[in-house]
Amino acid sequence: MEVVKGFVGMACSEGQVVMTSSGRLTTPFPTLKWGSNRIATNTIRRVDLWLVLNAALEAEARGGKFNARPFRTGAENARQITQADKDCAEYYLFGVQPEVYPPLLKTLIPDQGSDE
Repeated sequence: MEVVKGFVGMACSEGQVVMTSSGRLTTPFPTLKWGSNRIATNTIRRVDLWLVLNAALEAEARGGKFNARPFRTGAENARQITQADKDCAEYYLFGVQPEVYPPLLKTLIPDQGSDE
């Protein structure tokens, strides 16, 4: 399957790999099954988990530990992913991404590993 550039509001198909706005590739989109109410509920949870987990991976790849934390928390509590979590994750992946700045205090603390 070909890789497509993602955008906010796009519909993905099973196994599709999408390019984020930073050029990183997502994991394959989960399998979609709609046989019964229980199966449909589990499918929706898998899709929600895919979204927030890929947002966390994107934030970590960009060096944004601060941005990754809420996405990781959402991934750990897969049953409690809110619509706001999903919207933020989608916008973080496929919208305009904020600049990631290095921590301010990191420059004030000398490197403990150097022998100087």
